[in-house]
Amino acid sequence: MRAHTPLTDNQINEIIHHESSSRAEEDLSEYFQYRSLKCVSTSEPTPANNARTRELLDAMIPPIPDADPSSNEGLCASLEPCTREDVKEQWKTLDFILQLRQARETGICPIREQIYSNMFDELIRQETLNCPERGLMLTRVRDESKMTIRAYQTLYEVNLGYGSRKGIQAKSTLEGVQNSREEALERKNALEKELQLLKIEYTVREERAAEETKWMHKEYKERKEFFREQRKNLETYLKKKKEQLGES
Repeated sequence: MRAHTPLTDNQINEIIHHESSSRAEEDLSEYFQYRSLKCVSTSEPTPANNARTRELLDAMIPPIPDADPSSNEGLCASLEPCTREDVKEQWKTLDFILQLRQARETGICPIREQIYSNMFDELIRQETLNCPERGLMLTRVRDESKMTIRAYQTLYEVNLGYGSRKGIQAKSTLEGVQNSREEALERKNALEKELQLLKIEYTVREERAAEETKWMHKEYKERKEFFREQRKNLETYLKKKKEQLGES
């Protein structure tokens, strides 16, 4: 039977100074994950007074079978109570592993979630040894909190997908609006150019019409003077003829 014991400061320093960072994280994480477990034989008989506690712990913290299928050993929750010194050591190791694995202090962090989940399992183990009913209540709280977190994660993923779709839709809509705006600006510029051309053409035609009107008035006035002079001459001629006919 092999039980996990707390790490001392010298052991922690030895791991950090003599092994690589990734190896140190792996060792300490494994230690912390199985702090409440011990290696026992699955065929080893359990005392009658601990049978109920063993059954509860196996239900709360499922045993981990050995990697070798032929082996009868596996990791299961320890029945040894935790002393005050062990709690202090666990507290120290908890802070150390959080710093070593660079867990985020705020926000969503899977590393911090895993470490605190393992620590909560250890608290459940300790309370189950003292009072099985409190252990069952804490297990229910743990399972309910995990279900709530999964529900929030599902909701977050759904909202993330919805937000992504809406973002893509808004982007395509914005591109369509920008294209429509550019087309409207092009039409506006074309209409402004056409308006300028029409204004120039109107001015030219207006000047031409004014000149034609002026010339027609001048011509009409000249013709009027000509006909007036012709009438005057004709009246003088007729008057002379009358006088000549009267004398004869």
